Amino acid sequence: MTDPTPAPAPARILLIRHGQSRWNVDRRVQGQTDVPLTPLGQAQAAALARRLASLPLAAVYSSPLRRARETAEAVARPHGLPVVTLAGLVEIDHGRWQGLTWAEVAARDSERYALWQRLPGRVVMPGGERLFDVRTRALEAVRRVVAAHPGATAALVSHEVVLRVLLGEALGMDYDHLGRLVLDNGGISVVEYGAGPPVVVTVNDTAHLAAVGSLEGRTDP
Repeated sequence: MTDPTPAPAPARILLIRHGQSRWNVDRRVQGQTDVPLTPLGQAQAAALARRLASLPLAAVYSSPLRRARETAEAVARPHGLPVVTLAGLVEIDHGRWQGLTWAEVAARDSERYALWQRLPGRVVMPGGERLFDVRTRALEAVRRVVAAHPGATAALVSHEVVLRVLLGEALGMDYDHLGRLVLDNGGISVVEYGAGPPVVVTVNDTAHLAAVGSLEGRTDP
């Protein structure tokens, strides 16, 4: 006999990439370096806030890094919500690549850089993290958010690699294919987490950025 009890509503999680930072513009490897937003990044954060102001957000979570927190604070302000930081949302640790431009990485560590471009799931960062390490902590952070807000909508502001990993996991993608996901600064992706597999509703929605710009912060995988 079929159980007539309806399944509980899924948690709807907005996966938001932070606004543009100075090192995005410079094409410099940020990783866990604490770089603030540019004026354009601040404008992108404000555009995000306007876009999401009418949504019934239950909570706003953020990576502890400044570029993400500044973006999250803009999103949270119209709702009167605090920003809750989760260490699991911090960007991948690029180790000794951090602070270099991508061109410098390509010149100094050419073999590993070439592998990062083609098969990133197989790269161990020099002094840094693997994508598997990011997966472990980022998924735990999402589980905490989903458990705290069943059936509700929550915003989660993080970074390009972290969000690629989360979306790739939801889509069942091989890590070596994550570079095929384009996630612009200030873009919104939406994933619903319920009783079954995650459902990806939206990837990299940037309609709200039309007046301020969205593509200048695009970086290497």
